[in-house]
Amino acid sequence: MKKLLRTLPFAVATALCTLAVQANAQAPTVAINGIGSSALFLESGLAASNTSGTSPIGASCVWTGNNTAALSNVVSATDTSAPVGPLADTGNAWVAWTPVAGSCTAITSTSPTTIYAYLQTDSVVGDRCLFNAHLSPSKCGITYPTGVPTSAGLLYPTNDATRSETALPLAIANALNAATVNAAGTDIRPEDAWFATKRAMVACGSPVATGSQYLGLGYNNGDNITSSFSSSVFHVIDFTLPSGYAVTPVGATPILVVVNGQNSTSGFGTRTFTNISSANLAKFLNGTFTLTGQVNGVDSGNPVTTLIREPLSGTFNTMEYNVPNRTASGFQTSQEAGNCPIVNPLTGSRKRAIGTGQELSQVIAAANNDVIGYGFWSVANFAGFTSAAAPNARYLTVDGVDPLITASAGHTGIIPLSGTSDMANVTLANINNASVNYPIWSLLRFVTLSSDTTGTASAQTLATAAQHFVNFNTNTSRPDFITATNISVVRSHFLPPAPAGQPTAIANGHVGNVPTSNCTNPEVGGDVGGVVLTLGADSTTCRSQPTGMKTGTIGSRR
Repeated sequence: MKKLLRTLPFAVATALCTLAVQANAQAPTVAINGIGSSALFLESGLAASNTSGTSPIGASCVWTGNNTAALSNVVSATDTSAPVGPLADTGNAWVAWTPVAGSCTAITSTSPTTIYAYLQTDSVVGDRCLFNAHLSPSKCGITYPTGVPTSAGLLYPTNDATRSETALPLAIANALNAATVNAAGTDIRPEDAWFATKRAMVACGSPVATGSQYLGLGYNNGDNITSSFSSSVFHVIDFTLPSGYAVTPVGATPILVVVNGQNSTSGFGTRTFTNISSANLAKFLNGTFTLTGQVNGVDSGNPVTTLIREPLSGTFNTMEYNVPNRTASGFQTSQEAGNCPIVNPLTGSRKRAIGTGQELSQVIAAANNDVIGYGFWSVANFAGFTSAAAPNARYLTVDGVDPLITASAGHTGIIPLSGTSDMANVTLANINNASVNYPIWSLLRFVTLSSDTTGTASAQTLATAAQHFVNFNTNTSRPDFITATNISVVRSHFLPPAPAGQPTAIANGHVGNVPTSNCTNPEVGGDVGGVVLTLGADSTTCRSQPTGMKTGTIGSRR
């Protein structure tokens, strides 16, 4: 280089020096460009930006967008694979990045920062966008605003004295807009997400397969599903499962059934109750029950609004196949029962909410109107259920089993909030108990492509950060889920009854705290609503199976 500087003109030499510096600079690295489940939105964002505890990611610079055009902070995922042309799904978003020389704003295209980002849609949209992007980045991509938009305060509100959010630097937005989608957040397996789409596109009311209890919903490829409360829209778009994908478990968490309204003891209704049977819950979800008194078998009381999620939601599917659409006699119904032809958005005693945030905010907003809804438990998801905002709101035990607190003899239904003694009592033990098992739960997961070893490693890093973020037994704990390594149960896996296109092998896999399990076949197949088994019992089944068929007890649904 010195010899060149002696012989080349000054301007050329200067340019060469600049190129040499740029060649040695480290541009922003996008570790996760994710999309998917609303249940994972707050948890993963807080985990990515956490700076304390065991091996934190430390991406302490945070921006959030809340789909508000007036603030120019709309984030959208555009899919071009539907026959009707490009379709965009929008939602809340967070971006977290590591500071550079102590600054969150002085980020350039050559700054050595690592970026984690996540767009909240739902589980099926997340899997579909990831897998379509795998076929070609132009099939589905996420667009972040480049006007240095202000932050919406979704992870760290403006009244948070400990942390704050910042505007989104142009270099961060540009790095994300150039990155391919590499992770999906989901509450259900990819096979179940694929089945949810196939079921949605079967003729309304027709069996998805001959003799099946699961009936089609009547959407076309490219149709939208709309909210009863806002302009929010998610699109039904077909996709195929790739030949290889990796599923990284985060943890097991329950869906809470929550009520609110006119009764300061029980949440709603004129009669005190703290428990609801699966059979009665199914009848609210399918529109049969519309009065508060019907919880206790009395056909009277106040009118009830039942809030259900969109059928592309992992939350919807977890509820669907564990309660109304169980295989057990007397169930075999649906949250979409009676919705042929499609009423979009839903009206009457059932209304559609899109996203966990909207579902739970509508429960809070019920005030003097009786309402029942549901959402995946986490401290962040239910933080809005304060005594000031929703003094009558309660969560219910289902079939007499408490999803949060082990000893439910003194169950009050008051939703635990950070800083209260109730939070110290949250154990989630009845999720981890096959004999006394709360029925409505699932694993939170990240999905990546098997071929993308870097993306899979980053997903594991984010999952581990979320797991380290979880703790129990204090008033300020974050008992959000049972971490993957501490799970003692597994759901039986199966092949969902839909047209060809899924992997045909099925195995329960090995997730949990039995290190010497005889179940050696990798996890594959749907599991939403599968029968709950102890890992020990499943291992015993595998021990007696022939070599190469260590699949466990498969094919069983509740």
